[in-house]
Amino acid sequence: MQVDRPARQRRKPRAAPGGPKGLKARQQGALPAATSHARLRGLRSAGTAAYELSRQGFRPWTTYKRPGKALCLLEPPAPFQQPETQPSNPCTVNINVTRRLNRVFMQNIGPGPLWELLEDCAWWKESVPPPDSIWTQQHLRPTVYLDLKISSKEWSMLNSDEARLCLPHGGSDASEEPPSISCLFGPFGEQSLVQLPMLATHDISQYFPKKTSVVFNAGAGVFGLDWCPTFVDASVENRVRYLAVAPAPSRDYKLAVGIKRSCPSSIQIWSLRPPEEDEDKPLDLRCSLLLCAHYGPAIQLKWCPLPCDDADPVPGESMPKIGLLAATFTDGSLCVFAVPNPQSFGASEYPVAILAERPLARLELEDTSCWCFDWANSDTLAVGCSNGSILVTKLSAALKRRRQDETAVLLPTHYIPAHQSAVRTVCWIRLPRGTTPSDVASDPTVIVSGGFDGKTLITDIRDQRPILLNRSRDIIMDVVFSNILGVPITIDFGNVVKLYCIVPSLLGQGQSLLESEGPIWSLATSDYHPQLASGGADGSCVTTNIARAAKRGISAPFFYHKIYQLDYSRKTGVFRMLENFVPKAPLLRVTTVSPEDDAESVSATTKKKAGTETVHKDDYRVSGSWPKEVCVTRVAWDSGGGISSAPFLASGTASGLCRIDWLMGRFYNERLNVDKITSWRNHEAAAGDWFDGDEEDDELDA
Repeated sequence: MQVDRPARQRRKPRAAPGGPKGLKARQQGALPAATSHARLRGLRSAGTAAYELSRQGFRPWTTYKRPGKALCLLEPPAPFQQPETQPSNPCTVNINVTRRLNRVFMQNIGPGPLWELLEDCAWWKESVPPPDSIWTQQHLRPTVYLDLKISSKEWSMLNSDEARLCLPHGGSDASEEPPSISCLFGPFGEQSLVQLPMLATHDISQYFPKKTSVVFNAGAGVFGLDWCPTFVDASVENRVRYLAVAPAPSRDYKLAVGIKRSCPSSIQIWSLRPPEEDEDKPLDLRCSLLLCAHYGPAIQLKWCPLPCDDADPVPGESMPKIGLLAATFTDGSLCVFAVPNPQSFGASEYPVAILAERPLARLELEDTSCWCFDWANSDTLAVGCSNGSILVTKLSAALKRRRQDETAVLLPTHYIPAHQSAVRTVCWIRLPRGTTPSDVASDPTVIVSGGFDGKTLITDIRDQRPILLNRSRDIIMDVVFSNILGVPITIDFGNVVKLYCIVPSLLGQGQSLLESEGPIWSLATSDYHPQLASGGADGSCVTTNIARAAKRGISAPFFYHKIYQLDYSRKTGVFRMLENFVPKAPLLRVTTVSPEDDAESVSATTKKKAGTETVHKDDYRVSGSWPKEVCVTRVAWDSGGGISSAPFLASGTASGLCRIDWLMGRFYNERLNVDKITSWRNHEAAAGDWFDGDEEDDELDA
């Protein structure tokens, strides 16, 4: 006997206890569910332009739209030469130009930037609006702290014996010089063995004539590395690029998080200049200055992002400076130094060793140690501490309270408990909080941080409540911000590099950019181009085009370029630097089989999986252990030397070997040139109009 049952009524979702009205009980947060339509719902709320961009394969990046004209190159740049420029519309002038140039950015398949698209996209509150609406370098990055003078009491000269105690040493005896590094350079199969003592350099162009690269030995593992910003309108004869390197006291030195200890150490200032006429090499690199101190080795160092060099110092009263250098040390402090110009000492032999009698400013907390930091501009710093807290401090306020010949005390303006363990990295989202003139002239307010607890947090200092952006099963070694895309880029579990959207409706949604063959230690972005550099524990330095992440509507392949890879033989103690690798597509997944099994025995279903590649167990890519000496600990693009120095990439390793490369990109579509790109930049279409499917779009898709 059949019984008619009433139709099952659909239960209404209940609100979560204590949550906002309309939030389902099973829903764990207020963010939209991760469905295929969540992205489009957020874009519809963001506006028609953003929604249409998504349909074309572009995300609505939160880049800063600067009014006026930008300077662009008319010819390929060369090291230490001032190229010809012309004013053009910036890439964010309207949605038409943005859409077109985004597609051109994706055409780059080279290891470095495309010179036709180089443009300063950074935002600084110190920028001065130009009277003729043409943003030159002196308007975008004005020189700051011109009234700050270096007193002779802040530094004292050291002789060779005293400086020897602060340099890296080879063993328990601080006066023992570290042994030379034996390394093989050159093409594979034709490499030659070179002995590099401490502070020695070696030219790579003698093996590869088309390359502009140089290698130097810092003496021990590199903890910090950064380029010094300088005033770019200086004459070519005086144009010198300075690179600060922070080595460890010895090769077997180990960092202890949260433990304060001090010892003699030094920061090396390397000068990169054009060679002499009788020299047959593209670059002249030497260590010009040693900044010695007793605060322990520097864990991280960064120059003030705006130029601070003195043009006309007062003779006899002060020493000219090249910039302000901040660093965190193992004694738990953060110190800011005014670094004197090495050429002002008039020494016949380099490097010149000086001792820091007192820093310009110093931050030290009793219950924790300063571990990492980042400059928001020339005034504001965010500092990550070993107890999981993030603090913000102001340098200009401390310098106003500073008495003459004394160290200024940095006082925190914000103290935010964020992570459950030590903060490994912090990064400012360098975007204005609004479009009004007062907002553009104010400090940024959003910080992205990564910690040893595996969390990536985003914090607004006005709210001081961290929001979880991502959680990984690994330490977040580095977080960087891309001014080109307007997004933070960080590291996820499985050696994956991901970017995360910070638009409120899409907050927390990420996209994978690169999967490295080993754990990633350092990331670097540039203010002039979308090339991302990464350094890994497997000894490889890799670059890739992050603008190519939007894969729809473009035929150019997505490559990553291995600039070099460092190997080490534990038996012979010899290093090997390999280069000239073939570009590869991102590695998504690896299916491992034993050497006895034939590749034919793998199931057809496994082979057909997208992004799956079958390798053997003896393949180096499936190795989980590498010598600690080969790790690439730091990478840094040159963003402070103007548009002509943007292709410079510096990297440092745990062995002490460091390298500087001049990298350039190339178009996948050979029909693109600077004339077409300039005409697209200067297209005066309205912001709401769209380009039709004309022949120019066909050229981009070809």
